[in-house]
Amino acid sequence: MGGAKNCPETPRQKMIGMMYLVLTAMLALNVSADIINGYAAVDDSIHSTMNMINSDNEWYFDRLNEAIKDTSRLAKVQLSYDRSVMVREKSDSLYNFIQAMKDDMVRMADGEAKPNATVRQMNKKDDTNIPHQYGLNEGHGAKLKTLISEYNEFLAEMVDHDNSTNIIDGLNATFDVSDSKNA
Repeated sequence: MGGAKNCPETPRQKMIGMMYLVLTAMLALNVSADIINGYAAVDDSIHSTMNMINSDNEWYFDRLNEAIKDTSRLAKVQLSYDRSVMVREKSDSLYNFIQAMKDDMVRMADGEAKPNATVRQMNKKDDTNIPHQYGLNEGHGAKLKTLISEYNEFLAEMVDHDNSTNIIDGLNATFDVSDSKNA
C-alpha cells in the first residue's frame, strides 16, 4: 500500500489492490463458478506479486532496524521506524481479517476448514448463497467496510501532511468504501 512520501503506490500496486477488492466483492456477490474460476489465475499472480512486495518490505524494514541501532541516526530514524511498525501491524490485521473471511466462506461452502484458502481450493463455487449469507446476513461485509475505512484514516494520519495532498487523495481513491450513488 502506498502512503510513504518517498514511496508512492505504483500503478501495479493499485491494480493489485483493486483486484483483491474485486475478488472479495465477487465472492460476496452471487456470481457463477466460471467467473470465480477465471479469477484463480489472477489470484495466483496476486500472491506471487505479494510475495515479491513482502520481500521488498522486509528489506526496507531490515534497513530501518539497522538504522535504529545507530545512535547517531536515532533521532532521524525513530519516527519512521515507529510509523513503519504501526503500519505493518495495522496492515497485517486487515490482511488477516480478509484471509479469515475467505477461509470462513470456503469452510461454509465446503463444510470443512481450509486455512489460507485460495479460490482454486473451493469445491462448491456454485453455492452463491454462502458469500451473501456471510457478508450481508452475518454482517461481515459491513465489518470489512468499517475496517477498510479505518485503515484509510490510519494511513492518512501516518503521512507527513506537508505537500502530501496527492498521497492523501491516492489513499482516499484506493480505499474508497462509500456507497455507490448508482446503487
